[in-house]
Amino acid sequence: MQIQVRRLLEKQVSLKYPAYAIGAYLGLKLTSSIFRSIVKRVRMLIQKKKVREFIQQRNANLQNINIPTPNLSEEVINQVLNSDITQLKSCLKQKKQPVVQQYGVQYGIITHLKYDEAIQAAQECDRLRQDNSPLCQLPLFGIPISMKETFEEKGYPSTVGSSFRINLISEEDGFCVKLLKSGAAIPFLRTNVPQAAMLFESTNDVYGRVQNPWDRTKYAGGSSGGKGAAVAARMSPGGMGSDIGGSIRIPAAMCGVYGFKPTAQRTFMSGHTVYSEAFNGQRTVLCATGPIGKSVDGLVLFFRQLSDPQYLQKFNLFEKDPFFPLLWINEAELGDNKKQRRFGYFKTLEYFDCTLANQRAVEIAVEKLRAQGHQLVEITLPNVELISEGFIQFLVADGFEGIYDLLRQEDTIKEYMPVNFFASTPAGVKNVLSFLLKILGQKSTAKLLAKTNRLKVEELHRLQYQISDLQKQYLRVFDDYQIEAIICPSFGSPALAHSSSVDSTPICLYTYIWNYINLPCGVLPVTKVLKNEQHFKNSRNKQLPAKRVDFYMSQNTEGLPVNIQVVAPPFKEETCLNVMKMLDEQIQFYKHNSYPKLK
Repeated sequence: MQIQVRRLLEKQVSLKYPAYAIGAYLGLKLTSSIFRSIVKRVRMLIQKKKVREFIQQRNANLQNINIPTPNLSEEVINQVLNSDITQLKSCLKQKKQPVVQQYGVQYGIITHLKYDEAIQAAQECDRLRQDNSPLCQLPLFGIPISMKETFEEKGYPSTVGSSFRINLISEEDGFCVKLLKSGAAIPFLRTNVPQAAMLFESTNDVYGRVQNPWDRTKYAGGSSGGKGAAVAARMSPGGMGSDIGGSIRIPAAMCGVYGFKPTAQRTFMSGHTVYSEAFNGQRTVLCATGPIGKSVDGLVLFFRQLSDPQYLQKFNLFEKDPFFPLLWINEAELGDNKKQRRFGYFKTLEYFDCTLANQRAVEIAVEKLRAQGHQLVEITLPNVELISEGFIQFLVADGFEGIYDLLRQEDTIKEYMPVNFFASTPAGVKNVLSFLLKILGQKSTAKLLAKTNRLKVEELHRLQYQISDLQKQYLRVFDDYQIEAIICPSFGSPALAHSSSVDSTPICLYTYIWNYINLPCGVLPVTKVLKNEQHFKNSRNKQLPAKRVDFYMSQNTEGLPVNIQVVAPPFKEETCLNVMKMLDEQIQFYKHNSYPKLK
């Protein structure tokens, strides 16, 4: 008995030291975690002070800009402010000068105003015009344009809404800016984006929240939110954005202006700032650059300057991506005015309906085309649910590390809450939650939640194969229905309340579906929300996101602009723009409506 007790005591003593070691290790880990958290908080507090100083200096610089009052009548000033790019070109020939409005900071729209540089560039354009330089014939010659903050411009930061990038100043213009300047365009505004530029509303802790010029209580879209708002507010006749899930078309639709996303390989991403190596290295869904403007004609001029090989010949191979095909503009398709063409359309998608206002906008567009003698056939899209699930898988395939790498020194804003949850929750916990959500009747959310785990390499390859198969299926839609283009909703709803993106994500389906399969598409304004359309009772989906959209729609959405979307086959940008032009000539939204008045 004594021997057994002795052995037991010896065993306990022998286990004591490993227990001490494990306890010490866990203690060190906890202490280290607490220390790192404290250091991070201290750094963020210090950086917030730097951001305040940065913004104070930016505001002081804006206030010190001496903008002379133009010696023009009120009628001429309004004419210039309301002009699209083609009309501005005419105004410039008549030596009428555009003016600058000072609502950019108040509405969170602009990050920087490059007034002095723009004046010098404009004076050079005046000299060239007097000398009858052949440069005067370039598409954007002498036109003041705005650039999304994510494009690199010499002397300015591309923060991507990150507090820790305010001193990351570009030493030279990026390729996209060089290309536009080579056509004598004049970048004079930089416009605001969401933190990390991966949200469909624009807000960050550096420049604040972009407010919609039509209603300051509503978002202006994202990620090119400042761009859409700047055009609608008449601060800019047009400018450059980028689009990986709707980031050009959503702001254009929310603000009632025009936006165009080409096939990803038809324009260049060179000069669009690096978010992080992990983010910029992904090739599953490609980002595209494109314009937002006041007319389809303005979009065409941007498209010419960005895509026409004659304007790209002077640049080196390493500047322009040599693996992007240089295609000559197809003038026949761009100017096609044949009668009895055939187009497809759909008004809503069963997976997640769009609002009645968005459906009515499609009906208006369809009837306008029919009235011109064209055939319109209602179509059904294949595997919409598969695309929705696949796009969510793509977003979190890396556990959101590409974005966390960009924001590694700061916290994400609250609008990223759903993505943070998807990325940080262990797979086992998600499975349990998915089961509980299914019991509670939230079947769509339950199914998506199960699709949000970090992907292994072979799983990512399967996803990429699935995308290529879906691309073929969607090209068959054009073949089977014998259609040139598709007319459809631009978004699931009009502009909604700030921060509503947190619980209404499915309404993005109508834009990201075309990024996922990489088709060119554009949006244009058609109508406004009617009083009796301020709801989402028409939704066949009765789950929580639909209920939230219904709630937000009831919050005074009457009178907000509603766009439609035109989609064409890959590398058929000219067809897309041509159909947009046909529709715009018949609808003429701004012939019947005024631009919003800022308050």
